[in-house]
Amino acid sequence: EQLEEQKKTLNKINHFYQALDSSNRALIEAKSEQELFDTVARTVHNEWNFQLVWLGLITDEKKSIEQVAYAGETNDYMRHLNIKYDDSLLGNGPGGRSIREKRPVIISDTQTDDTFKPWSKLALKNNFHSCASFPIMRNEDVYGIFTVYSNETNAITQDETYLLEKLASNLALGLDL
Repeated sequence: EQLEEQKKTLNKINHFYQALDSSNRALIEAKSEQELFDTVARTVHNEWNFQLVWLGLITDEKKSIEQVAYAGETNDYMRHLNIKYDDSLLGNGPGGRSIREKRPVIISDTQTDDTFKPWSKLALKNNFHSCASFPIMRNEDVYGIFTVYSNETNAITQDETYLLEKLASNLALGLDL
C-alpha cells in the first residue's frame, strides 16, 4: 500500500513537471501579455487539474486586483470575486496577503480558514475547498497574482507549491521578453 502511494505521488509530481514545461513553452511562444496570461491559465487548469486558475494585476489607485485571465469552472465565482490588497477584510485573503507579503499564501480549507471568510460561501457553492495565491514579481515589485483552486482540502502540497512558485517566477520572466 505504501509503495502504491509513493508511485501515485511520483506520477503526480512527474505530471506537474510536464505541465510546468508546457507553461514555460507558452512563455516563449506568446505574442502578447494577454495571450501569455490566457495560455498559462488554460494550461495550468487543463494539465494540473485545478478547478479554477486565474491571474490578476494590481491596481495602485484602488488597492484592488484586476482579473485579466482565468480558466475553469466558475459559476459566476469570478464575477462576484472582490479582492483587495490593503489591510481591510477583503485584503486579508490569499491574494491580498500574497501581494503585501511577497510570498505564496495557501488556504488548506476554505471553509475553516478565518482569513477566507468573505469568500467561503461562494467557494463552497463552487466546490472550491483549498486555494493558493502566488505573487508575480517584476524586479522587486509585485505585478500581480496567480491563483489556483482545488475541490479537495489540503490539496496544495509542498511539491506543488514549489512548482507553482517556479511557474509564477517564470511568468514574470516571460513578461520581460
